[in-house]
Amino acid sequence: GRPLNALIKLRAETGVERVDTSSSPLFKPGAVLDTVRTADGGTAEVAFAFPAAWTLAGGPNLDVRDVRQSDSAFLLVGALPAGQAFESLPDNFFLDLLFDPAGKYGQYGQVEDRKVLSCTLTALTLPNGRKQQYRRMALKFAPL
Repeated sequence: GRPLNALIKLRAETGVERVDTSSSPLFKPGAVLDTVRTADGGTAEVAFAFPAAWTLAGGPNLDVRDVRQSDSAFLLVGALPAGQAFESLPDNFFLDLLFDPAGKYGQYGQVEDRKVLSCTLTALTLPNGRKQQYRRMALKFAPL
């Protein structure tokens, strides 16, 4: 037979390390505002919106789910390559992070047929009034 640990599925590695795990990251229904640890030990504020009927998942990751429709949204964290800014990152940086074998999608198997259909960069205003760069990508990939 197979060893018991072969049946245990590990939690996906997202790179998320919340600074304050004692409080809820829900800013208001349908909105997350939280602070996460950066690769260099600093902090970064993150915010995202989602349908208010969805629920915040428990655990160390920042993800929200609609279990009835099998939809979800989640935060992934990755270190910037040396000498690059967020605005200049190539599309493959995000594809590699999203489909990492230890991540949310990649842990189910390798995703080979993947493509960026569109990509736009804009600045959003956070609830605290600061501006944050935001990248919206439309992706196409073969289901696992």
